[in-house]
Amino acid sequence: MEGARPLLLVVDDQHGIRILIHELFTPEGVEVEGVRNGEEASAFIRRRRPDVVLLDLKMPGMDGMHLLQEMLAIDKTIKIIVMTAYGETETFRQMEALGVVDHFTKPFDIMALRAAVLNQLQWTPGQPWPPSPKHDASPPSQENGHPFFHPK
Repeated sequence: MEGARPLLLVVDDQHGIRILIHELFTPEGVEVEGVRNGEEASAFIRRRRPDVVLLDLKMPGMDGMHLLQEMLAIDKTIKIIVMTAYGETETFRQMEALGVVDHFTKPFDIMALRAAVLNQLQWTPGQPWPPSPKHDASPPSQENGHPFFHPK
C-alpha cells in the first residue's frame, strides 16, 4: 500500500513511557498508538494488527503475561518486545518460549530500544513501507541520542 507506515503499539500504564515512545518514533515515520492496559490492548489488536508491540509486564488489571498469551492466540506473527522493571530470569525464559522477540529492563537505554524496534520492523526510516525482502534493516546512527534520553 502506497504511503502506509509501520504500526507500533505501546502497552504501558505509565503515561510518560507512552509519550516518550511516541516522541521517539513518530518523527521516524512510524505510526504509534498507545494504550494503558491489557484490556485496551486486546480490543486494539482485534481491530488492527500492529507490526510491533512494546509491552509492559506489570499493569493493573490484565497483566502483561496474560495479554502476551492472548495476543499470540489472536496472531502468532505479532512481534512483541517486553519492557519491565522486574528482571526475572525465569519470566524472560517463559516469554522467549512463547515467542517474545526481545526484552528490556526499565530504566532502559532508549536508543537500544529504538534499534530493536527498527530491527524488528526490518525497516530504515525514510524508506518505503513495507520493506522489500532485500532491504537493509540497520537503523541509522544518531550522534547525540534522543532528547528524552538522559544517561546515568
